[in-house]
Amino acid sequence: MGDIYEAISIVPNEAAIDVDCGVAGEQLDVELEKILQEAELKTIEYLRGYTIAQLMDRVQFFKEQ
Repeated sequence: MGDIYEAISIVPNEAAIDVDCGVAGEQLDVELEKILQEAELKTIEYLRGYTIAQLMDRVQFFKEQ
């Protein structure tokens, strides 16, 4: 599942409005971006613990009722 998530993840576009928040704003942006990148990596790592077959079993995708 992690590989699938990674393959279909969309890279967000930069904001259309460019606001100058100074040096502090730029530093905040950099640090938030680092946190989000780490969260993305941890999400992918977590999802790699699951397979499509396991997901289908959990929702009984192909099982008759």
